[in-house]
Amino acid sequence: NENKGENLIEDIEFYNIGDYYTNSNQGFGGVDIQYSNDNIIKGCTFSGLQNMPKNANLIHGVYLAYGSSNNEIIGNTFTNIESDPIRIRDNSNNNKIYSNTFTKTGKYGYCSDWYDPKKEETISFGNEFYNNILDSSYNDSQIDETAILGQIYKEKLVYAENTGETSKQELVYTAKLSTD
Repeated sequence: NENKGENLIEDIEFYNIGDYYTNSNQGFGGVDIQYSNDNIIKGCTFSGLQNMPKNANLIHGVYLAYGSSNNEIIGNTFTNIESDPIRIRDNSNNNKIYSNTFTKTGKYGYCSDWYDPKKEETISFGNEFYNNILDSSYNDSQIDETAILGQIYKEKLVYAENTGETSKQELVYTAKLSTD
């Protein structure tokens, strides 16, 4: 099966998402893309994405999963998101995340890669995160700005460094910090 896609999600506001607001099932993302390529998420606002404490790590602004590749996340605003605002999962490769603004958002990083080898999932590669404004993390926790893109396995974070070098798990990202 070839992944379908080529959707444009533009100028939409996603707000107050998650079981913190609904007292129902936990939320996973404002935009949750699975098995889909070549999509563009542009000019959207993601604000107030929060789950109750037991599900806090599950909510993201944009979630790209299961082979969702060659997508662009451009010119969006991410504010007050409890977990990492962008989560990439399981062989979702060559995505570009640029010209976004991140304020009071992110637990482990502004963009993270997660996989579960027990489910035969694999690390994603070739994702780029650049020319973004990194204002502050959720709850003012410290996020190392030299380690923007990170890989998470069993809630343990291993960062890919800004140098582009391969980490212990052979995770390679291009991470460029804006100098503006």
